Amino acid sequence: MTLYGPGIDGETELHCTPTVVRALELRDQQAYEYPTGIDLIFVTDSGDVTCIPRLVRRRDGKWHM
Repeated sequence: MTLYGPGIDGETELHCTPTVVRALELRDQQAYEYPTGIDLIFVTDSGDVTCIPRLVRRRDGKWHM
């Protein structure tokens, strides 16, 4: 998926599991108003870390795997 917004320099591509996609969908369904929201932090079994700030959005409005 292509992500953009605060905390990302331009755009970035994120390749992730269906579990991560679902977590992001659930977060977006909450419709928090600024400045509240949920920053997400994911850690792989090998120790890689990905953080997704609360205001980051998808380029096409849909989550793709």
